[in-house]
Amino acid sequence: MKQDPYPGSGIQQELASQISAGADSIQLHGLLSQYKRRGSAAEEVEHALEQLRSSVTSESDEDRVLELLDVVRGFCSPHLKLW
Repeated sequence: MKQDPYPGSGIQQELASQISAGADSIQLHGLLSQYKRRGSAAEEVEHALEQLRSSVTSESDEDRVLELLDVVRGFCSPHLKLW
């Protein structure tokens, strides 16, 4: 069984909570920026988003997760890039 390289990460839960609460793109980007400032690696945030993506139930929530993954992976406008 493959061990989770990021055990105990609250990032997935926090992102899920914000997405389900209807946070807009600016708020979610701000949350990603906080993770970066706290020293979270892009890989850790990407992992949390991938896990979250597999658990969302609506297409709109999945779209939000995919948008955030694009930012974490650097597939975004230069002014949105964090890592």
